[in-house]
Amino acid sequence: MKKILKMTLILGLAVSLLLPSCSLAANAKRYVQTENGKSLNVRDLPGKNGSVIFRLKNGSRVTVLEELEDWVQIEADEGTGYVQAAFLMEKKPVSPGMNWVETSGVRRVRTGNKGRLHLRRDASSKSESLGLFANGTEVKLAAVSGAWAKVNVEGQSGYMLLSCLTAEEKAEEKEEEESPVRYIRGSGTVPMYGGAGTETGVLMRLPARTEVRFYAAESGWARITVHGQAGYVRENVLTASKPAAGKKTAIVINPNGASYVNLRSSASLTGTDNVLAHVKVDTEVEVVNRKKSWVLINVNGTVGYVHRSFLIYE
Repeated sequence: MKKILKMTLILGLAVSLLLPSCSLAANAKRYVQTENGKSLNVRDLPGKNGSVIFRLKNGSRVTVLEELEDWVQIEADEGTGYVQAAFLMEKKPVSPGMNWVETSGVRRVRTGNKGRLHLRRDASSKSESLGLFANGTEVKLAAVSGAWAKVNVEGQSGYMLLSCLTAEEKAEEKEEEESPVRYIRGSGTVPMYGGAGTETGVLMRLPARTEVRFYAAESGWARITVHGQAGYVRENVLTASKPAAGKKTAIVINPNGASYVNLRSSASLTGTDNVLAHVKVDTEVEVVNRKKSWVLINVNGTVGYVHRSFLIYE
């Protein structure tokens, strides 16, 4: 009897070691944040082939049950299902209907024509102007949403165009000229954020091979300017030499923050049976073939699939 009990414990331990683990802590809380402020589809299976079983309003709070690369299993009041990880944030939007995200920091007015910038009562260019402010005026950020920033300037609260605010202490042209040139890697577009973090909101998307001015890097984020606009991109999307068009290599990234991505034997996120290996972030791989949302790659002789969102092209 003792031998049977001992063997049962050993088998139980072995099975537990083989179970997949999640990079997110169990029962982590997240908030829905869509780009257009509309509802988010919840599906019965991970992937867009899954059926929509219910929808969550922007700003809804959910519990994360399991993370599967760029899809996450969540639990909400309406039930359990799968959503894309890109639409879950740690902070609740200030106003779910407007998709505002809380932020902080100091910016300065910088208009392209060196004129003055309106402080608006609402986040609209048609809204009443509360005053005009010259280049260099110090502005305190409270929240961002798309092209607009909620700010406090000289004791007044209102809204300003985010593209006319800079994080640079000096907006002199000479400073930009002396900054080194960098280029955007990839084959698609890369988001540029208002600050060093995805929660600060996307200012614009930069096409591959775009030339930018590089200022500084910290904690994986690079501070840049492009077309007179200051912002931040992930440091690993920049390269010192202009990428050649059509080159069949790519760099592994993980927008979810994990240190690796799964290399799979088939183009499917379902289950873990098709996982061939873990590929570390920043690894250069050979692109064998591209099929819609999936890319067939060669990693040191092992050929498999990764989702296209985990690659940037050289």
